Amino acid sequence: MHKPVIFLTLAYLAGILLGHGFLYFPYTVGILLILGIVTAGIFTLLKKLPFQRILLYLIPGLLGVAASIYSAAWLPASHYTRLFPAENIPHVLEGSISSPLDRDPDRTAFIMELSQVDGTPVRGSVRVSVREEIASLGYGDHVRVSGKMRKPGSFMNPGGFDYAEYLARSGVFATVSVRTGDDIALLKRGAGVFRTIQDWRERIRQAFLASTAGAGSAILQAMVLGEEGGLTEELRDRFLAAGVTHIISISGSHLGMVALLCFGLMRGLLFLLPERLYHRLTLLADPKKIAAWLTLPLLIFYSLLAGGQVATVRSLIMITAGLAALILDREHSSCTPWRSPLW
Repeated sequence: MHKPVIFLTLAYLAGILLGHGFLYFPYTVGILLILGIVTAGIFTLLKKLPFQRILLYLIPGLLGVAASIYSAAWLPASHYTRLFPAENIPHVLEGSISSPLDRDPDRTAFIMELSQVDGTPVRGSVRVSVREEIASLGYGDHVRVSGKMRKPGSFMNPGGFDYAEYLARSGVFATVSVRTGDDIALLKRGAGVFRTIQDWRERIRQAFLASTAGAGSAILQAMVLGEEGGLTEELRDRFLAAGVTHIISISGSHLGMVALLCFGLMRGLLFLLPERLYHRLTLLADPKKIAAWLTLPLLIFYSLLAGGQVATVRSLIMITAGLAALILDREHSSCTPWRSPLW
């Protein structure tokens, strides 16, 4: 079979979709799944489809179904939703900030991994929203928050964005509203690589604020750091009307440009090596592959510096796949199919 990884991936994604359907249409999806397995068995008995190919589709699909149901339906006994339902009642929560700060004008939000609620050990994550801008907190900080836990609300528009479901997919089942930063006490400052990168990001942001102002500052922060909080609705509408909203979201175009610049810079630096050293290096590895290896950590660093948003991580995965193809001499894989002896 040509390129089995593609079929493994598609089967797993199909399983995730089926698992998601199980949550809302268990009987319908269950019947379809059984019919699919029975049909595959009949084709196998009639020797219309190799048994190895059946396994190629079936096992990743079932793993996708199990992963989707498990992630959506299973919660540990110590999860806060089992002990403290989100009923708009004041609580004292302790935990660590597990996401970059999400800032809008006069508002700061972050995801908090809980360790205690009212002194009781718990597990789970909540989204904390503060009605002012806070720059003193950051990733990894252990904090105490006083506020009311609520269930995330949705507008319930058919086919519209479901905010509660979006948070649930991230393991967040409650939100906490805090009036001022005084209701958040810093118990222990975070440390580590991720916190260091966030501190650098905040320094760059403060430098932008000190040197620029207005719409220009908001656009610069969005394009370089992924900080979209300063963009007004009017400014977003202008980019939308012009069809260039991707410019203010760090995604494929931004990361692709960074990858191109970094790769070119690495190749240029290799060319600057002394001739004898460069020739000795080419005996060990292709300079293009060395440049690709050196480009990858720079891309990862910039992705973290830009906040690690979904669009950024998705682009990072695709560019990493492209660099991996170069390293593995598979740049033209689509033109040269590979056949495994197993299929």
